[in-house]
Amino acid sequence: MAKIDVVLSAKVAWWVRPYLAAIALLARICSPFVCIDDDRIDGFAERHGNFIAKHGIRFVASQK
Repeated sequence: MAKIDVVLSAKVAWWVRPYLAAIALLARICSPFVCIDDDRIDGFAERHGNFIAKHGIRFVASQK
């Protein structure tokens, strides 16, 4: 039986951390004006999470 070792690593783009900080700041600024049960909050988080997952994180698999 053959055995293959694979190393999986995630590469995070340089702009992801400042982007998350800006999004967190925006959420803190808007939080007094938005009800906690508002569906727009979930949509906001989902859109930005999808954007980061699509453009800011890259997975690399390499053999040992």
